[in-house]
This record gives sequence, C-alpha cells and structure tokens, in this order.
Amino acid sequence: MATTVGDIAVEVSADIGPLQRELARGSNRLNRFGGDAKSAGVTFARMGASVAAISASGPT
Repeated sequence: MATTVGDIAVEVSADIGPLQRELARGSNRLNRFGGDAKSAGVTFARMGASVAAISASGPT
C-alpha cells in the first residue's frame, strides 16, 4: 500500500507470517481446552448421576 503525500510516496509493509502462525496455534490450543472442558463436564455429570443413584437407594 503506497500513499502519496505531496511529492513523497510512503510504502508500509509487514511480514505477518509469524502473526498468522501464532494466531492459528492459539486457536488450536483454545479448541483443545474447550474439548477438555467438555470432557470434564461429562465426567462430572456421570459422577453426579452415580452419587444420586447411590443416595436414592437409601442407607445400606
């Protein structure tokens, strides 16, 4: 991208490859965290159901 100011042309550029790579890496880590959190939620729900079933059966 070049912008002309009077008789001076200025061009600004950047190598965004490292930025794109790190953004993709962060996105992958967030997706993995989301999957881990979902798995933990399912495990806790199953544990809760087991505790409820044991509690419902009364004292032994």
